[in-house]
Amino acid sequence: MITSWTRSRGPGLQTAVLVCAMLGLTKQVLTVTVLQNKPDFLKTCFMDAPGFPQCSKESVQGLFDKLSVGMPEIGIVPMDPLNVTEVRIFQGDGPVNVNAKLRNVKIVGFSGARIESNTVDPETYSFVTKLRIPKLRIDGEYSLRGRVLLLPLQGHGTCWFEPHNLDVTSSQDLGVVYRDGQRFFDMKDVRVDFKLGGLKMRMNNLFDGLRSLEETTNTYINSNWRPVAESLHPILTKTIEDILYLVLKQLFDSVPADFFIGDIKDHADEIMQAMVARNIVARHSGSLTGNASAVLPGIPSSTTTKPHG
Repeated sequence: MITSWTRSRGPGLQTAVLVCAMLGLTKQVLTVTVLQNKPDFLKTCFMDAPGFPQCSKESVQGLFDKLSVGMPEIGIVPMDPLNVTEVRIFQGDGPVNVNAKLRNVKIVGFSGARIESNTVDPETYSFVTKLRIPKLRIDGEYSLRGRVLLLPLQGHGTCWFEPHNLDVTSSQDLGVVYRDGQRFFDMKDVRVDFKLGGLKMRMNNLFDGLRSLEETTNTYINSNWRPVAESLHPILTKTIEDILYLVLKQLFDSVPADFFIGDIKDHADEIMQAMVARNIVARHSGSLTGNASAVLPGIPSSTTTKPHG
């Protein structure tokens, strides 16, 4: 099943559409496989421990390494290589003004990601991860019409892009929810920012195969890669955010939060006491329906429905 969606910013000038058949994840997923035992690659850290920053960094590194090869037990296929069915780019302002489509995209290099730091908010458990990816290689088939650096461009064919030294900051907005007696991180949103140390690219069959013009154009764009990258930054950012959201949403829905952080229990007693108190009141009022919820500062409301039968 293929799922497509659109995320946009601004008054319709910049829109990225990402069609993801590659992740094995869809918005129509109705069931979630929950891991019952902590996997060996995941290191549990304790926020009250003095070594938490280093432990958290190592834990996220292990997680990224595992995501690179995939987690079929919870429906996540390998991210290196990452296969994307289609990416559409509409860019209507700045030095880049294009209507472009990339198909059969293959991205290699995520396994080289190195975690620089991972900080966790002690109240919400949202976290900010800083990492560096030395090199990505993106191959695919393109179709393009528009203008880049004042050059009118059109063509279709094979292409490749090689970003170098990506410094990425990813901010995950999380909460904690209860399902079937277990705590899980509730994935609300992802925000990504990144800087490139360099970019090389090649588009074959520009101008329907006029070789001299094709060579000159590719050389010119590579010599002026920075304004091209800056113009495409919002679109590329949203594309990365969409991919990360799908992967992390599936991950956090399937892996109990206590496998990541071992002392969330500091809030657990308050939550359970609130749920028990709510059930007692409901029983005495004759309105217990099988649903229980609790709301505490820094933790969003959650509802658990007892299974029938």
